[in-house]
Amino acid sequence: MNLKKLFWREDGKPITANPVILFPAILLTALFFVFLLSISPGTVLLPLDKITAAVFAFLTGLTGLDIKHSDINLWINFRGVLKTISIGYGCDGALAYLILASAILPFPCKLKAKITGLLTGLLFVFVMNQVRVGGLVVALFFVSDEKDFSFYHTVVGQIFAIVMIFLFWNYWAVKTVKDLQTQSS
Repeated sequence: MNLKKLFWREDGKPITANPVILFPAILLTALFFVFLLSISPGTVLLPLDKITAAVFAFLTGLTGLDIKHSDINLWINFRGVLKTISIGYGCDGALAYLILASAILPFPCKLKAKITGLLTGLLFVFVMNQVRVGGLVVALFFVSDEKDFSFYHTVVGQIFAIVMIFLFWNYWAVKTVKDLQTQSS
């Protein structure tokens, strides 16, 4: 089997240059990543949960807020009110990054552009996720009803992440296409 014929058209462009192929390829890549995570999520995600909690505690501590952490748990004391939050599955940015990677990997561009997108995307998602967790901590203290907090956590936080991922991917894709056009001119 000739892999070049499988993934590349006769005109030299990857088969994903066709949107009819690109979008299912993005979906299949995302499903593949979800499958990989479902095999053993604790092995991959628990260390990432701990890192996310530790970095958030460190950065928040720099602001002067009284915050402690242990593993995935954060204890935040704000104006004499102590609240606890845990960084768990979905709160670490891993799924957000896999969605982004699922859109970058099948994109019809050079390997160098994909690697650049994946690496800068990793940093972007990590920073974006720290902002998202910060927003949820603010909501934890200023939203009195648990149902309202749940809405911010499960709806607003997810929409924020998806919009930010789309904006990053769109910026990267437009820049990549412009770079390709510049190189071919």
